[in-house]
Amino acid sequence: MSDVNVETTFDWETFARKYWNRAPVLYTNLADPPFVPDEVFTAATNASRRAVNLTIGRFQQDIPDAYLPTHDDGDFDGYIDRVAKQLDGQPYALMVNGFHIFDWAMWKRQRRFYRGLWQQIGVPATSAITTLFHGNYESSPVGVHKDRFATFMFALRERKRMRFWAQRPWTENVSTVLKYQEYLPSSFAVDVEPGQMLYWPSSYFHVGESGDGPPATSVNVGVPVDGHRAIYELPKFYKDYDLEMLVSESMESYLPSLDVAMTSPGPDEDGVLTSSVPDAMSGAVSALIEPLSGARLTDRAAQRSVACVTAGGYEPVPALLEPCALPDDTRVRMGEDEVCAWTPTSNGTMVCGVNGRVVETALTSDQLDVIVDRLRAGGGTVAEVLTDLPDAGLAQEGPLPASKEDGRRLLEELYRFCGVELG
Repeated sequence: MSDVNVETTFDWETFARKYWNRAPVLYTNLADPPFVPDEVFTAATNASRRAVNLTIGRFQQDIPDAYLPTHDDGDFDGYIDRVAKQLDGQPYALMVNGFHIFDWAMWKRQRRFYRGLWQQIGVPATSAITTLFHGNYESSPVGVHKDRFATFMFALRERKRMRFWAQRPWTENVSTVLKYQEYLPSSFAVDVEPGQMLYWPSSYFHVGESGDGPPATSVNVGVPVDGHRAIYELPKFYKDYDLEMLVSESMESYLPSLDVAMTSPGPDEDGVLTSSVPDAMSGAVSALIEPLSGARLTDRAAQRSVACVTAGGYEPVPALLEPCALPDDTRVRMGEDEVCAWTPTSNGTMVCGVNGRVVETALTSDQLDVIVDRLRAGGGTVAEVLTDLPDAGLAQEGPLPASKEDGRRLLEELYRFCGVELG
């Protein structure tokens, strides 16, 4: 039984018009899928234990190390063989959260695929999420539930069944249900084969089922839709500020009296307890706000904007590559579809970014235009790419001269951001 639409061809314009936030749909043929098995397995082996949930039967493992995929397994087949022996056939569920950060190749492929969706609905201000699901569990360990995300599921290995309810099937005041057999009549199920993509809106209750077959592997991408507020974006502008910078000298002068002023309010001259903010608190708040406003906040907005645009809807991004010096004869290039962006700061420099990371540079916008165009057109040696920039001793006049060394430092940072390739 299935109440899902099936499409044999895929394009984002048709999807956005017919299905986005409207109805589930199964795509049976993707010409350029966002996930491939070898990259997904590499990401699974790179995953941090903090991102992993492993359930054996119905019991989550506190220390799951012995049952996690490793490079020695080679691929999912090798991993499945090993774990089957270790568990003596017991069902298990492996889930990896924040999955897109664990492999650069997979992250770039995923970001490139979703670029078409963002052109239709806009880049999500709050990152989309990516989750790996693998195992032969009878049903999702969390049971029947509803997410605040519109979800795309890509099947990579073995058939996977998803079961849906258009409305919540139970009346109890609970958010999930583990035993749902009594609600089966009002559900419909969709079997997803490897290479296929299933989409469902955030309004649908659902549960994943693997049945009695071999362990299945899939990757879910969730785009935030419900329950999102603009205030959730504020931490991006201040969460990584240095505490010493925040606690300025002017604020420190208020701290000794702050506790007394807050806990011992007194009556005013008419004997009425005041409800106004104490002077000490007002001063402390003003001192705290000062470093988060004006040019600093403007520059932070510029940095975050460039990071968001170049991340392509997926943050955080994979780890930086190791630093690499780029002598003049090193050949460098940039992918034609790589998104590189820049914008000015309050002090006359430029914030330049790629792949969700940014660096401040003395190069002008025109100079960046020329350099990036050369990199995208096939690149060349570092000396050729930076040929128009003066040597350090002959730099242009001005308080922030740009030279070949400025250009070299920029290329080295873009390499660390996985935006510049070598060779």
